[in-house]
Amino acid sequence: MEERKINFKKNDDNTPVLDPDGTLHGMLCVKMETLVKNFSLLLYLLQKGELNEGTKESSAELFEQNSIEILNSLGYEGDINKKYNEYIKEIRSLNHENRELRKQLGMKVSNEDARERLKLITESFDEWWYNEGTGNIDNIIFDRYQMTATLRGGIFPSSREREIKKQVEMLKQKGFDVSSVTNYGHHLTASEKNLIMLKELFKSAFPHSDIDEINTATYLGGESREEYVYVITKIIVNFNNLDDIKITEP
Repeated sequence: MEERKINFKKNDDNTPVLDPDGTLHGMLCVKMETLVKNFSLLLYLLQKGELNEGTKESSAELFEQNSIEILNSLGYEGDINKKYNEYIKEIRSLNHENRELRKQLGMKVSNEDARERLKLITESFDEWWYNEGTGNIDNIIFDRYQMTATLRGGIFPSSREREIKKQVEMLKQKGFDVSSVTNYGHHLTASEKNLIMLKELFKSAFPHSDIDEINTATYLGGESREEYVYVITKIIVNFNNLDDIKITEP
């Protein structure tokens, strides 16, 4: 019987962590802001003597969920996220087995299955719009026939100038015109080129989608911050086949 040796060099790995498009950095910044806000509220309520068990429980769950997502994104496998990932994998496997069983028995898909699918569709589309557009979504509505997404023409709100700059540069690299609006950040310009590109973007990614409406407005802005710029404020898109939206499961 041999002694188990302790690996004291496991943290000496000098392999660089690559993040060429800044996706990991952006996600970690968002998670950090969420955790700081949650922790600040918890401390405030505790100091005021107004913290109750329900709020404490909700805060703890939020800490746990965000911590797990951070660990998963960093590719780190610790006890907390390993158990959670195995639990989620088991649930997904069980849901899949139950769906197949219901199909064999000619039964309808359960409400839980429907909620899970709509959640995955929403999260997948949210990620797509972040990677391809402004990353700013007003709302997503499902009805009996289709999904309707109301998207904002303004860059997603962020207190970090670097994140906004990265999103603007990404849009420009894709060929979009972007305008600076005084007191309202950066918006997609309401140019003919942008309107054509948006139509092509959605048709290419979602063949059964249609842009129902594009709202525009004129604001003060530009480099001088005193000229009028014509920008897109809202884009309303109908999706007539949800299978067009590729699910990106964690």
